[in-house]
Amino acid sequence: MALLAGVLLSAGAMMMPVVLRRPHVGSGGSIAFTVRVPGPGAVTVLASAGSRPFARGRATTRRAGNVRLTVRPNSAERLAVQQGHVKRVSVIVAFTPRGGTPRFVRLSLRA
Repeated sequence: MALLAGVLLSAGAMMMPVVLRRPHVGSGGSIAFTVRVPGPGAVTVLASAGSRPFARGRATTRRAGNVRLTVRPNSAERLAVQQGHVKRVSVIVAFTPRGGTPRFVRLSLRA
């Protein structure tokens, strides 16, 4: 067992992976999904279309479990989706445990 930033964690909990479940892309370009995290920390999402930032999101967790996140595109990217200019969106989800190093999960979705 390890004491990390005032939180007691088992060695197995610190090594558990971050899992993305059920990504869904809405008609306006919003992206909703569930992230399974191994313990307390912060979940950060960056979605990009090509080299342009598409949407950002952030959530904080107090314990292990599922976190439901929905990120919505900024106004310029929402207009690009509606006009059919955005075909694919790359999503990077980072989970940073308290006092730890970030873990990344990457995926590509059709807009």
